Amino acid sequence: MSRRRRKSRAPAALGGVILAALALLAGYFGLELPGTQQTLPPQDGEMSLVVLDVGQGDSLLLHSEGQWALVDAGTADSADAILQALDEYGVESLALAVATHPHADHIGSMAEVLDACPPAVFWMPDADHTSQTYENMLDAVERSGADAVLAGAGDTFTLGSMHITVLSPPESADLGDELNNVSLVLLCEGAGVRFLLTGDAEAPMEEIMLQNGLPQVDVLKVGHHGSVTSSSKAFIEALSPAYAAISCGVGNSYGHPDPETLETLESVGAQVLRTDTQGTLVFNASGGQIDVQTER
Repeated sequence: MSRRRRKSRAPAALGGVILAALALLAGYFGLELPGTQQTLPPQDGEMSLVVLDVGQGDSLLLHSEGQWALVDAGTADSADAILQALDEYGVESLALAVATHPHADHIGSMAEVLDACPPAVFWMPDADHTSQTYENMLDAVERSGADAVLAGAGDTFTLGSMHITVLSPPESADLGDELNNVSLVLLCEGAGVRFLLTGDAEAPMEEIMLQNGLPQVDVLKVGHHGSVTSSSKAFIEALSPAYAAISCGVGNSYGHPDPETLETLESVGAQVLRTDTQGTLVFNASGGQIDVQTER
């Protein structure tokens, strides 16, 4: 049975006064009114990491001195959220776009995003895939005119004042058939801090990175949505992150993040932030300090 909405009996002027009072209270207590949700744009710091809330997938934005990079593009349902964020941030083109690996929860909306916001350079690992999503992405890269690079350990990129280095996968590594382990792992340095973005790299790749030497980092984008197949204790202890960002969907069927992963992160004193509970996460860095904002 449908119901008609009852009209308010409050005079329009009184309604305006009430709304104004609510707005003042919301501003005072740092609350948001329905319909007035604000974006979380990077501040004027030296560099920023935005972990977009795209459900059970990954999509990250990097920003430094007016230049932008996209790392992954979520699922096939993520395009609206990513494009809305790019529009709200005023991004018309990307200096760099990265597909960490070919799984559909990381490249699902890549073709649509690249068509709307073309990159100058496109990075992907040297790994073939047969999915239509992957083929669509390759077609979009070609249409964009980007300089396409099969990236691997040792490749670098400068984004504003941010220095990005690929730590994995190494050319000589035996990656097997697990596509998670071809994930491009990115170390982002600048503003006196370090961000580490791990894609879905699992424990075997973590061990190789440990053998090659790892720096401590300030912010870790936790591997594989917090799965127990990643974030080995030795890896997390070596990184010793102050913040751990987990991108995962509300009530996802995989049980991400795994309680064991959360325990490992907490054991090193990391502050864990999650898109399923806190929405989009923003880390703004300047002068060795990090300011954290969450959507919820």
